[in-house]
Amino acid sequence: MIYSQEFEQCQPLDFSPKPKAQSGESLAVAPDKACTQSGKEKVHHESEKGNASPKACAQTGKRRPPKKRTWDRSEAGKAYYRAYQKTYVKSEKGKAFLKAYEQSDIRKTSRNAYEQTEKRKAAKRAWSQSEKGKAYYRSYRQSERGKVVRKAYRQSEKGMAARKAYAVSEKGKANQKNYRESVHGKAVRQVWANSEKGKESKLIWRNSERGKAYRTLYTKAYNKVFKHTGDKAQARIAGRQATAFIKNSNKAKNK
Repeated sequence: MIYSQEFEQCQPLDFSPKPKAQSGESLAVAPDKACTQSGKEKVHHESEKGNASPKACAQTGKRRPPKKRTWDRSEAGKAYYRAYQKTYVKSEKGKAFLKAYEQSDIRKTSRNAYEQTEKRKAAKRAWSQSEKGKAYYRSYRQSERGKVVRKAYRQSEKGMAARKAYAVSEKGKANQKNYRESVHGKAVRQVWANSEKGKESKLIWRNSERGKAYRTLYTKAYNKVFKHTGDKAQARIAGRQATAFIKNSNKAKNK
């Protein structure tokens, strides 16, 4: 009878008579399942795959052991890494890393490329039209920083060019007309006319060459139509039509 060393360690010795081998049979006895499994685990732990730790895998580029990969993809593993990231971001080391990354060329290039994508434009458009976005822009416009930024933009070359292009466009003309005819627009013009700056501006306009020519043409057209029809509304329309070219030229000059 043939005994293996591993079998002797796992099984007690049995000196009872053994059956004789039949013809063609081997007298070798295979070790039990527990001994075979222990041998496989021993071979696995001594192998390169069994000794591979997460740190060693990261350094060598090899994949992690199956159990570690399974834990990373599990809900518990994901929750652990989320909590770790939150803690790391609040730490001094994490803040320093994020600050350096935000100022890096890689981050700037990535952010500029993302801002020009359709996905980002759609997200910004949806957020600006939401209640939260409208409230944010409203509070920003009323803040000191928002007022300073808007004033600087209006006085810049880019801001003045954008305003001129908008005023000439069909949408800009329609909005200006609606604003002048609205209650708010009329109230603003009335306040401006009664203010010291408005009165001074009106006096300067009357004494200018254009103002004198405008008043002469308007009065002449107004009196002519009112004399024949007696309708003040038609007389005012005639006066405005007669002085339309002066107003248009004055607008073009101010632009």
